[in-house]
Amino acid sequence: MTRTKINLGTVGKPIKLDLETCLYKMEQDMRYTRGSSDIHVLTSLGNARRLLTHYHVKEFSQEEARRLWRDMEARGLSRNTIRHYMLAYEEMARANGVPLKVDKPVRERRPADFLSAPEVRALIDSAGNVRDRAILSVLAYCGVRNGELCRLDTGDIDWINRMMIIRKAKNKRPRQVVIKRECMAALEAWIKIRPDLKTTALFMNKYGARLTKDRLCIIVREAGRRAGIERRVHPHMLRHTCGTRMIGTGMSTRDTADQLGFSSLAMLDVYVHNDSRELREKIDKMFYY
Repeated sequence: MTRTKINLGTVGKPIKLDLETCLYKMEQDMRYTRGSSDIHVLTSLGNARRLLTHYHVKEFSQEEARRLWRDMEARGLSRNTIRHYMLAYEEMARANGVPLKVDKPVRERRPADFLSAPEVRALIDSAGNVRDRAILSVLAYCGVRNGELCRLDTGDIDWINRMMIIRKAKNKRPRQVVIKRECMAALEAWIKIRPDLKTTALFMNKYGARLTKDRLCIIVREAGRRAGIERRVHPHMLRHTCGTRMIGTGMSTRDTADQLGFSSLAMLDVYVHNDSRELREKIDKMFYY
């Protein structure tokens, strides 16, 4: 009996689309087919654009993915950065009809950089005005993300029960955040002098428009300089600080995850630190022989 060899298809698929068409299909697939969040879509599109323009992707295949990995390592990119590029490569391949799973570096979890309690107090005291003091207090005491703070409206604050409603979270799950008394006092001071404009934004810039993430970074960075903090201070560092203090003071991982808006308890690992001063005090009390 004569056997005929059949064509099983090739692994790789040459890219015949131009850059903008490829990115458009990727965005449509992520937003409307898979329901990815806005920040995930924008980040993946940015990585995909860099892959197409700087790394000259030729096809969707395991061999091409390995070539990209080697090229990125030769350029000195970190494992986490390479992993993000590989994830974007998978998204791009899926949107163009090639469901592909490629090898990726294991995610490297680094301890989160955080501020000490005196540094946080100095930072808040260094606020340039009443609005900035309220902003720094919300970041430090509530641990909200940059975008979550910028999207806050005046109606999102429960002034009686000291609660904040995060309606547009990163994981698309609305949550309630408890507001510390000191933070509530700073918010009340701001709301008393807040200009009565048409916008519902809780925090605005000097032109009356909703505060942007870029301006938020400048506010935090300038406050850090005035406070004499030698490290570069950014808004997400205050989120790290809030999570670290919650874990360090004995708050349960479940309550901490709910406050910070984490869907997985494993994401709290970066907030587990051993403060050297506190550790010395614990060791001194523990070993008495």
